[in-house]
Amino acid sequence: MKRLASVVLAATILLGAPAQTSASIQVASNPGPLPVQAKDAKDAYNRGTALYGKRQFEKAIKEFDAAIAAEPDYFAAYINRGLCRHELRKYDDAIADFNKAEELNPEHVFPFHNRGCVYLVQRKYDEAEAEFEKALEKDPSYISAICCRADCWAIKGKLDEADKEYQRASKLDPKSALPHLGRGSAFQLRNEHQKALAEFEKAVKLDSGFVYLAARGGAYLMLEDYPKALADLDKALKTEPNYVPALSNRGSCLTHLQEYAKAEKDFARAHELDPTSPIVLKNRAINFDCWGKFKESLEQYDRFMEVLPSSAALMERGQVRLKAGDTKGGLEDFDACLRDKPNDPVYHYMRGQALKQAGEYDDAIAAYSEMLRLLPSGWGACTARAGAYVAKKDYAAARKDIAAAQNILTQVVKQEPALAAKLSYDWACLYSVSSSTHEDQSDAKALKAADVKKALEYLKKTVEAKAAHQAHIHWDPEMEPIRNEAGYKALIKVR
Repeated sequence: MKRLASVVLAATILLGAPAQTSASIQVASNPGPLPVQAKDAKDAYNRGTALYGKRQFEKAIKEFDAAIAAEPDYFAAYINRGLCRHELRKYDDAIADFNKAEELNPEHVFPFHNRGCVYLVQRKYDEAEAEFEKALEKDPSYISAICCRADCWAIKGKLDEADKEYQRASKLDPKSALPHLGRGSAFQLRNEHQKALAEFEKAVKLDSGFVYLAARGGAYLMLEDYPKALADLDKALKTEPNYVPALSNRGSCLTHLQEYAKAEKDFARAHELDPTSPIVLKNRAINFDCWGKFKESLEQYDRFMEVLPSSAALMERGQVRLKAGDTKGGLEDFDACLRDKPNDPVYHYMRGQALKQAGEYDDAIAAYSEMLRLLPSGWGACTARAGAYVAKKDYAAARKDIAAAQNILTQVVKQEPALAAKLSYDWACLYSVSSSTHEDQSDAKALKAADVKKALEYLKKTVEAKAAHQAHIHWDPEMEPIRNEAGYKALIKVR
């Protein structure tokens, strides 16, 4: 099953209110006229700060406008208005406010720190790191700046350095949840999701706010514990309905549970709030793909590639192109992946799938063989190559590959019994292809019937466990030999 993307979070600081995260979002609108009742700068500032704590950012901006109108050099009002604008994704306006605050008090840590947070959510990591460095020159023990600089390092791949900083921050302030949030996110980047969960658990014990609940929900998602993930994400979204990371992760949970329409509602809302979020674009593309809406999926992948090009996304787009019948486009994507990473076995496998779909069986066999040279334990390539051999009527070679795939899968399940349910689809594909390898044998009919029965049994387990998405099963070339069986038609229903 395709792995969906999770999130890495960062923090900003509000003067006079608890810490919030830079990923928290509201729909932007222009501030209206200054409230008539805002006669005193301090009172307006206090009202604005209270409104920020309630996440009523537009109303808060009006109060800070009033405070600044009454007191043009009100440092704290510029800081907090900048944070409201940040939350509303009015980044240029937020930067302007933090710049003005720096003019008023160039020795204070907040203008540098908060400006860094704006750059961080804009994915301007070098600029963000420079601002956090300046903040730490003002206050070397400032926890949020330490964690945010470590976020930059983690995103850049400096995971060991980041981990040391998170641990240092935790020692400086054992009661702060931020270091555990950052460390957990870094573990996610390492794909060490159990360790990530442990850090998020610590964070939630210290602060049960929506940010930390959403982070823990993201870890449960990556560990495929969808009920616990949904429980945390629902709680987070009850507090902050417009929190994009929680919307995206809940959508991903629903995709895995094959509730595609519900997932699309979350992704559509997240996209409305943050149209350029690569995480939202990719997860929405995956949801459309699993739903069988390939045109819509390709549109999302195209947008993703504009924001954050990557070989992995290119490969996934190529897969969707194959499903949509665009064999040439899929092959172009896989060839581009191989130009970037010529020794990636998965790209050779997908190139084989495209070539087989195009009827170029010798080239497909060569691609599968290259994958197996790079990854001898690739049972999927054995099964797929067997299918190509069947197309060439080389049944003996096909049976040899089926036997190899059976041996590898048996060993995998023996070593890790917990994987048995997840591998039900792989077994279904294996027996499906195997059912077509007996044409040259005297007892072909009986052998085929036995394989078809096993394939359908495993396919039933797959559907019951939701171990593979039905739109993919419906397309998968390895399912072709049993596609017309009554048992198959009863199990697989796509739009």
